Amino acid sequence: MATRRRIKVKTGYHHGNLRQDLVTAALAIINKQGPGALTLRAVAKRLGVSQTAPYRHFVGKESLLAAVAADGFATLLRETEETLAATEAEPVARYLAAAFSYVRFALAYPDHFRVMYNERPPEFSVGPVAESGRKAFQLFVGTIVDCQKTGRAAAGDPSLTAVKAWSYAHGLAALHLQRLLPRRLDDEAVRALTREIARFLNP
Repeated sequence: MATRRRIKVKTGYHHGNLRQDLVTAALAIINKQGPGALTLRAVAKRLGVSQTAPYRHFVGKESLLAAVAADGFATLLRETEETLAATEAEPVARYLAAAFSYVRFALAYPDHFRVMYNERPPEFSVGPVAESGRKAFQLFVGTIVDCQKTGRAAAGDPSLTAVKAWSYAHGLAALHLQRLLPRRLDDEAVRALTREIARFLNP
């Protein structure tokens, strides 16, 4: 069953990993109050550090949000790679597995997901956010190319097919996070919903 990851935040700062602690604290604030409530002052207060401490790592709220998004995209990429590594070689099965991994990620990491696909400041267009995002998308495109090579998908621009399928998977995740789908979706229910994206291979 896809379960949300609990955010654990220390009550005080006692070691040298302040940057990661700031990201974790930011996620806790987003979880309770939404991205709009996030400030460097708020994360400093939550960690019990001085108000200037976060500025050693982040120039402002946008760069902290970029770090949260980068963490999310890196996790999405890693989990998609792990899912594909455990999936049979049949191309359509791999395509469906990649889509399943995306929706499962959104349900397990809703706070990351909201930041990754919310309003995107310029900081999201470069560096780790952009790099991991592109890699995750290209991994999905690659499963479509493999389907085309074996005659399991129509010829054409695989990126266009990927965008259509991604829009469907993203919509499922967003609707669920807005509580417009059943409140509990186990892995089998997610797989059943994401199987519908097979239709985009041969529209």
